[in-house]
Amino acid sequence: MNWPRKVFLESTALFQQGSKLEKPEFAQLRERRDNLGFEILVSEVSWAEYVRQRADKVDELVGDMKSVATRLSDWMQDAQAVTAAHEKLLEFRKNIGKVYAKTAADAGIKILELPPIDVRRLFQMSIGRVPPFE
Repeated sequence: MNWPRKVFLESTALFQQGSKLEKPEFAQLRERRDNLGFEILVSEVSWAEYVRQRADKVDELVGDMKSVATRLSDWMQDAQAVTAAHEKLLEFRKNIGKVYAKTAADAGIKILELPPIDVRRLFQMSIGRVPPFE
């Protein structure tokens, strides 16, 4: 039987995995990868969308925590623990790209970088009707 050598994940598949990439289906894919020797790949664009979604969720939580700290202070309650957690979350948010790059590496996902594009060359090919711009 001829098995695929590469499996490409789209952003939808990544979103379904959540923030830890630990769903049973993904564990099965990783197990098959280990047994069959194929690569798990994701485009840089899909990965950036995934990380952006994670960042949006963290940003939302940062706002909620700030609101809670303010409310506690308004009620003359000690908000120190919430403020400390808020600061820790801000630090996490600042490094979220690196955190998820490590998550991908640990999961055995290779992120395919965008190829360098020479816009001027593409423009000239288009005007000159050079394939694939016939």
